[in-house]
Amino acid sequence: MLDQCVHDALIDGCFYLVEQLASIIEGNSNEDDVRWRAKVNRLLALEARAGSTAIEDEIDDWDTSELPLPYKLARLILRRQDYEARALFDELRVGGVISDIDVATWVIFKRWREEGVFI
Repeated sequence: MLDQCVHDALIDGCFYLVEQLASIIEGNSNEDDVRWRAKVNRLLALEARAGSTAIEDEIDDWDTSELPLPYKLARLILRRQDYEARALFDELRVGGVISDIDVATWVIFKRWREEGVFI
């Protein structure tokens, strides 16, 4: 439930609120997926509020080698490594890991939607 509130606040542009709530989730959730999703949402909010340089160090230090592929993709997108991200994205689409609904609704894909990457 709190996870959905974070998502909705991110969509609404309440970036500082997202950062605070996502930090609480990251530090307290017992579910790995919920913590990782909170991290991505927090980083998206921080980037939107303070610019891409505000997340560079944390993104560079984030080891996603043992995480599910969507989080590796999120890291690539946040690092703006679009060529590598697009290759992994295509692999995840073909494998059914990312659906049309995900493409249309996941905030991590907002920049790509705005730039017409999916056309």
